[in-house]
Amino acid sequence: MKPRILYNIIAHFFMILFLYTGIAKLMDMHGGFANMALPLAELSVVVLLFMPAWRLRGLWGSLILISLFTIYLLTLIFRNNNVYCNCGGIIENLRPGQHLIFNFACIILAWIGIASARYQKTPIDAKFKWITSSLSLLSAGLIGFTIINAATTPPAEITGKEGATLPSFNLLLTDSTTHLNTRDIPAGQPFIVMEFSPYCPHCKREIADITSNIKKFHHTHFYLISTFPITDIRKLSTQFSLDKYSNITVGMDTTNAILKYFNWHAIPFTTIYDSRKKLARAFYGRAEIATLTQCMAD
Repeated sequence: MKPRILYNIIAHFFMILFLYTGIAKLMDMHGGFANMALPLAELSVVVLLFMPAWRLRGLWGSLILISLFTIYLLTLIFRNNNVYCNCGGIIENLRPGQHLIFNFACIILAWIGIASARYQKTPIDAKFKWITSSLSLLSAGLIGFTIINAATTPPAEITGKEGATLPSFNLLLTDSTTHLNTRDIPAGQPFIVMEFSPYCPHCKREIADITSNIKKFHHTHFYLISTFPITDIRKLSTQFSLDKYSNITVGMDTTNAILKYFNWHAIPFTTIYDSRKKLARAFYGRAEIATLTQCMAD
């Protein structure tokens, strides 16, 4: 494949990717400027890629964004006391391993695009052409596979813990003094446990959906938990006025017990427990309010 054609194909791929994820994040946004920084950066890269004179700068920007997020993802995966927030749109459905494959393939493509820019008007040897074409096809195949997998196969909701009782662990509530052990959660009515980050737009969207539809959950108690510092959790609680809801308890999972128990890293992560405190269902990524209400009605 000619370097100019390959260069433009890769540039248009990143243009579509960041336009899609940037818009998806903005549509799912529920927060201030800090939460808008990433989608605005992605859309800025789209502008660079769209303009032929700035396209190479756009590819460098694409490489930087993908590399930074990959480093972030690796760091959080290998630190058990932390979690990461999923991307927007279809990519939100990727599991951590799939997400890493997707990111590494994108990094390879970005490097190939940047390298191809040097040879658009000069002859290239057959070896360089073969290597770039082969790596491009391999990367495109990996990216295509992960996207198709995410689009056609929803995240598995089977955890292997179905039917098991909620494990015992302590929550520090937002007053910074009261502790609640999950063994003290009363049986007799179903409840929902949601792991969140105060800075995750998808988490905020799910919490906003819950509060705006709280009348549909007369007999359901929500336990919104996070591993982030209690001061950050308190700010989110204040933002959504969660203290006014008698069936919502907010607290800090001080030992990251729930995600360790399920061997999971990404948030939001929502679990539904029945009236006997047995796990009924789990949701990886943002749970739609219609699905939650249906589960409570079953």
